[in-house]
Amino acid sequence: MAQQHGGLYPDEQLQNLVDRVGQKLVNSSIAQETPYKYDFHLLADDRTINAFALPGGQCFITYALFSQLNEAQLAGVLGHEIGHVIGRHSAERIAESTFGKQ
Repeated sequence: MAQQHGGLYPDEQLQNLVDRVGQKLVNSSIAQETPYKYDFHLLADDRTINAFALPGGQCFITYALFSQLNEAQLAGVLGHEIGHVIGRHSAERIAESTFGKQ
């Protein structure tokens, strides 16, 4: 997934900020009670404003979106993506698209 968005953003300090904010959300919410291992990834894509989550706890944000946010807004975006993981929204969409093609 990272390859489709130019790979991971090379600034370790910014990635650490994304990790810190994301893990703080997980540790202070119902997300910590789920079986998922949450990982947060800052993608190098500086043109596409987007964030998304994959089944199992992988959460992504593009640099294009990240660069427009303060820390509180970043928390809002990452919290939204954590909510998708908890709600299994990606897994449901994958299942729907797979079964819908038969």
